[in-house]
Amino acid sequence: MSNLNCGALLLLLALSFQAMLSAASAPIMRVRVYDRSGLPQSDLKQAVQELISIFRSADIPVQVQNCSDADACDEDLGVNEVSIRMPRMDGPVDLKRVELASDPKRLGLAFAGRAGTLATVYADRVGKAAERAGANADKVLGHVMAHEAAHLFGLVHSASGIMRAGWTDDDYRTMAEGRMFFMRAESRTIRARLRANSNAGSLIASAGRNSGR
Repeated sequence: MSNLNCGALLLLLALSFQAMLSAASAPIMRVRVYDRSGLPQSDLKQAVQELISIFRSADIPVQVQNCSDADACDEDLGVNEVSIRMPRMDGPVDLKRVELASDPKRLGLAFAGRAGTLATVYADRVGKAAERAGANADKVLGHVMAHEAAHLFGLVHSASGIMRAGWTDDDYRTMAEGRMFFMRAESRTIRARLRANSNAGSLIASAGRNSGR
């Protein structure tokens, strides 16, 4: 084997090892999905798989819990756990939600203040946007869910990519083709927030155990 080929192989192995370490060291993000939109469960499953794939490409492991049943997921949220709700837009509403959702182009929103844990995604609007663009609605929905979840872990809007504030029909088609990702800096920000949350949770748990002695 030539020195050039040997060097290329060593570089590839080093990059692969670095990626494995990054993924292994990132705490798990947990997402609860409360779907009241009437979306078929098969479509929701595809959207969730897309969400998981998007975060996996950023070396961020995700576990998603389907909380669509009325009596499901009553326990408190854990560390690094957030909720995404998908309401029926023709169902009962409150004035605050009407105000926030008044823009028909808004596909979702996240209550991303300090320690925010709740995001909303409007599945019906996502479906209409995807249909207009000729894109797969389940894949677009997965991207919108990933966008809103990322807000809850410290990301803000960017000029392009998943965290872009306003998407075009070309963007929706790019999503459907699996060619839209988080930027490297965005991925690092999410992983850092996950680690910080985990460390804080460990300290709180340790303090609680010590106070009980």
